[in-house]
Amino acid sequence: MIAGPALSPLTYLEFGLLSLAQGQPSLTWQTREREVAFYLLGGTCEVTVSGGAGALAGTLGPRSNVFDGSPAALFAPAGSRVGLTALQDGVRLAVLSAPPAADRPPSLITSTQVATRAVGKDSWTRHVTSVIDQRVSSRLLAGETLHAAGPWSSYPPHKHDANLPGREVPMEEVYHYFVQPSAGFGLQIVYTAPGDPHPFEHVYRVRDGDTVVIPRGYHPVVAAGGYALAYLWAISGERVDYGAWATDPAHEWLLT
Repeated sequence: MIAGPALSPLTYLEFGLLSLAQGQPSLTWQTREREVAFYLLGGTCEVTVSGGAGALAGTLGPRSNVFDGSPAALFAPAGSRVGLTALQDGVRLAVLSAPPAADRPPSLITSTQVATRAVGKDSWTRHVTSVIDQRVSSRLLAGETLHAAGPWSSYPPHKHDANLPGREVPMEEVYHYFVQPSAGFGLQIVYTAPGDPHPFEHVYRVRDGDTVVIPRGYHPVVAAGGYALAYLWAISGERVDYGAWATDPAHEWLLT
């Protein structure tokens, strides 16, 4: 595990990475009291799920890496037994989990079932793919954002840390970064709204393989010139609702 309640300000979300090699025995994962998403970052993996909420079997992949190939994921509810078998060397998975808020059946989200859309304009154009949403999981949202060298992302800055019915839902988040070529970097900014009782502002230089925990606050990103940047985003909270976030009022004019 890289981030979770025991290691960070997160309350619900746990995030980690898993590598599998071909020829090794299948890995068995008991989800116990948490719902879990296994998110394919690279390779090809055979998966099975069994348990009281249902059973399924299938394949994730193939996928070369986050810059080449569409994502895929397996969702396993609490009380499930998951089997993972690498069909090639170098299988890489992100593992996301949270305590469930409701029952959900297991789901296999293949690369043919996800859709990528262009978001933003001008120097903040990027491509966003939503893979796990509230139709699949009761407390997990996950997907990825990919943009070319130089542009901004998560921009104009937005946040999701207030309870404003119909507008914003408090949700914590993790960004896990990929940079190509891998020697490059980006910048992650996290800052609170004016008047926040516990204000902060942080700037992180993020490199390939880095993870940033975002318990609250606005969180824009920019890639260094010459380096493509992507990040997997994972969200959880008491309630999750994709799109229930607020743009920094100072920069809302950029949406017009």
